[in-house]
Amino acid sequence: MDESEIIPINDYDLDLESETDSKISINDSGSIDSFSDDFDFDISDDENDDLSQARNFYEIDCNNPSAPPPRFAFTNTPEIHLDFDASSGKMQYLEALIDNNLIDLIVHETKIVMLNKLLGEAFLASTPEHFSDNETFATETHECPKLSKIWPVLKYLTIRFKEVVIPDRDVTIDESLMLFKGRLGRKQYMPLKRSRFGIKSYMLCESKSGYVWSLIIYTGKGTLFDEKYKHMCMSSQVVMTLMEPLLNKGHCLTTDNFYSSPELADIIIQSLTDMYGTLKPRRKDVPKELLSKKN
Repeated sequence: MDESEIIPINDYDLDLESETDSKISINDSGSIDSFSDDFDFDISDDENDDLSQARNFYEIDCNNPSAPPPRFAFTNTPEIHLDFDASSGKMQYLEALIDNNLIDLIVHETKIVMLNKLLGEAFLASTPEHFSDNETFATETHECPKLSKIWPVLKYLTIRFKEVVIPDRDVTIDESLMLFKGRLGRKQYMPLKRSRFGIKSYMLCESKSGYVWSLIIYTGKGTLFDEKYKHMCMSSQVVMTLMEPLLNKGHCLTTDNFYSSPELADIIIQSLTDMYGTLKPRRKDVPKELLSKKN
């Protein structure tokens, strides 16, 4: 889409109906709402957070659209903090994210697994490789207890993703499903995804390249979000937690109707960040007139 066509979400009269609207409990992103009892997607707990008077919804004539409002000044500097040239190969790109510190950690744990096998310990030999010490693990103090077995690697990679690349202006947030059919309490069934069964994660990517700049692995009630946004609905917590380091820098965020809401758009735009995307007409604070529109 050309930059001149981009209009913030609160300046659109988004007359959109969900293409996947059905009576079964499947959300618009393709996931069965097995956690619908845990989260309220449309209602904020803050009763005083009423910004409806600050919003203006306009009906847009697609055949004769009005001029878009100016975008926020982009103050970030997109760059790759690595020295690559035309001769750089796949190993150089891999080493940029997986450096010696992470390799040493993986090698150390791999040696322990192989040692158990060589010692002939049947129980220990069948134990999967992991990166946490059960003797020092405490659910009450761990950052993310449900991901404790892989947390050191996941946390390290997440930091490296952000250090290596500063994303361009346009970014997007969506969810991904990694195929997994084993026994796991947080395994998701998403019939509209290619894998259908697996581990769900929320990703913030650079729109132009698809580079994954940040991610959150879904673990149910224990999903790790920024505490300052815990009063918001779950879908908004996803967006705010992922976007936190990029706010007030003039980025432009794209979301689908799983995340978009007037409340979220208000907060994002007040943070000097543009936002646009599809919107469910039944979201909180959407004008009732939109519910009666068909086209």
